[in-house]
Amino acid sequence: MSMSLNRRRFLRASGVVALGAIGGVIGGAAGCRRGGEGGERGITVYCSADAEIAGPVFESFTAATGIRVDAVLDTEATKTTGLVNRLLSERGSPRADVWWSSEPFGTIRLAKAGVLERFRAARAEDAMKGSRQGRWPEELRDVSPDKAGTVDTPMWYGFGSRLRVMVYHTGHVQPAELPLAPGRLGLLALERFKGRVAIARPQFGTTRGHMAMLHLQHGDADLRAWLEALKANDVQILDGNATVVRAVASGKAQLGLTDSDDVFAGQRQGWAVDMMFEPFGMLATGVDPARSASPDLMPMGPASLPNTCAVVAGTRRGEAASAFIEHLLAPATQRLMAVSDSRNIPVDEGLARELATWAPALPAGVHTLPRRLEEVEALIEPAMRAVADVLGV
Repeated sequence: MSMSLNRRRFLRASGVVALGAIGGVIGGAAGCRRGGEGGERGITVYCSADAEIAGPVFESFTAATGIRVDAVLDTEATKTTGLVNRLLSERGSPRADVWWSSEPFGTIRLAKAGVLERFRAARAEDAMKGSRQGRWPEELRDVSPDKAGTVDTPMWYGFGSRLRVMVYHTGHVQPAELPLAPGRLGLLALERFKGRVAIARPQFGTTRGHMAMLHLQHGDADLRAWLEALKANDVQILDGNATVVRAVASGKAQLGLTDSDDVFAGQRQGWAVDMMFEPFGMLATGVDPARSASPDLMPMGPASLPNTCAVVAGTRRGEAASAFIEHLLAPATQRLMAVSDSRNIPVDEGLARELATWAPALPAGVHTLPRRLEEVEALIEPAMRAVADVLGV
């Protein structure tokens, strides 16, 4: 099986599956026992990143260390949620050594549940000393205190971010012709797009985290009002972000909420899709609210969702697991993921300026992440209640 095969073509619509024997690097981890077929020179990674993105990272790690990677991947329908539940069920007797998630909120849940082990990626953090930040950004690492009350040894790290974007069909929508609005989200409620707006199922993946971000930024009442407007506009609720892009490309929808990497994937297929970003607030747009599309949520800039990684508590392969985390966070891997089909934004600002030129430039003092992702994770349940109450899903 070739590593170029898109994960979404061969993963089934439910459950968690193992990706078997790709290039001799990614093995059948579902049947791999601790100390079994992987041997002392193998680790098991539970991973929700796309196979075509994760595969080259696994290969580079094996080439550098000789350590085999057995990977268990998620499905498009359940995204990270299935693997999170699997790790929770295996707590105390883990089958995985490393957790690599394509979003942060399942990771935070696992940290709270005691599924992850504290580990300081000293080499990766030292590599950041020469950057303008001078350290790994606080918003991209766990800062919960350990038993001694210190925060020097995190339970997880964030890296390789994607942006939440609005995908549109270039043959049907011209952004310059859209009504003036302080933000983009209100466009999804416009009468002209009735029945032609798509979002991924909010209970899963990055859409789940995005709803919680909106709850944090705008409050429960405004989130519910916006969801009510989407419902009145006959929003289509689809199985995943890639499905949203496909619906827009096919003409089934004209606008949708998705992730930046899924739009890039559509463009590689030659689809007539492009993306719009949320602007950075009213001062940045200079738009009169009275002329804006309504209803809307005040723009806060494009939501940014990092990958996250951690060592699984109870692993017997702690040294190899730690080596993999260091490899994943290293500048060379940041570069590898930034030039990949996913175009992940590096943590290092110098690399980000060089390799993520597609992303909107941040105004001085503006961040695309909340200062504490834990604050967002704490609001996932109320955000999901709003989604269930309003959209009935």
